[in-house]
Amino acid sequence: MTSFYRDDLTGLPEMNVVARQLWRTSRLTPADIDVAILYDHFTPFVLMQLEEFGFCAPGEAADFVAADALPLNTHGGQLGEAYLHGMNGIAEAVRQLRGTSPNQTPDATHVLVTAGTGVPTSGLVLSRDGAGAPDGAPDSSPNGSAHGSPNGSAHDSPNGSAHDSPHGSAHDSPHGSPNGSPDGP
Repeated sequence: MTSFYRDDLTGLPEMNVVARQLWRTSRLTPADIDVAILYDHFTPFVLMQLEEFGFCAPGEAADFVAADALPLNTHGGQLGEAYLHGMNGIAEAVRQLRGTSPNQTPDATHVLVTAGTGVPTSGLVLSRDGAGAPDGAPDSSPNGSAHGSPNGSAHDSPNGSAHDSPHGSAHDSPHGSPNGSPDGP
């Protein structure tokens, strides 16, 4: 749980635990991420997450964002969509991987998504099928596409439901049909 009585209020050590586990289990690094969908219930937490995940050093997140070094919250964040504790972020990651986002990042292969900072703290990387780890090593997930770390304990998608296949259950319509095809606007 986040404590506001700690000596340093400029970091999120809980998110650092998630970041370390996520990078270890996915065999990816911040340099492999094409888009980041970071939980933004409060603006400073986006900056802190960039630092905790290693995209930049502590104190450098504002400059990192100003340099437009990484597409962030391409769905507009919680202000642009809704306050649904990460579900919109997962949907946007899927849209990015499918190539259907209104704010598409060309050739997005790996998308970092976080949900909650403090309690609950979680993160995952969604990747295009077959993208795998950058060194050619096999992925640890059954379908090579989802790596998750809720509350710092890493596990993989048990049934491959969070992937960019047109038949996956993590699809980009909040009212999609059972086969993953959007039936909403």
